[in-house]
Amino acid sequence: MKIAFPTNDKQKISSHFGRSKGFLIVEIKDGKVVSEEYLPNTITGHVQHAHNEDSAQEHSHEHNHSVDTHERVAQKFTNIDVVISGGMGYGMKSRFDSAGIKTIITSEKDIKAALNLFLQGSLKHEEGLTCNHHH
Repeated sequence: MKIAFPTNDKQKISSHFGRSKGFLIVEIKDGKVVSEEYLPNTITGHVQHAHNEDSAQEHSHEHNHSVDTHERVAQKFTNIDVVISGGMGYGMKSRFDSAGIKTIITSEKDIKAALNLFLQGSLKHEEGLTCNHHH
């Protein structure tokens, strides 16, 4: 099983999937981490470089991507089973759902803690954290 975490620092889960600087891909076998890989975000089209992702301005910029962007991201994630994020737009979530990729939106910020909760079966999807600004 492969789990993707959007992240800016390889330790904390980003509060928005599409604006993360990259993705930590964790492979699990028999309940244990067997590999980790970091992929820079070159696919979503709106990575924030200049300001803090946790600022109040985070969701205030224009979105200049299309459904094609969501399709391109889903294609890059075909080998991923689960995406655990701090937030995600409905369009991206729908595309992952259609591709059979499970999404979990969580307020947990620490990747290791979220991974442990997931492996224990106790990481809950928090629907209220899904972004509604571009559906």
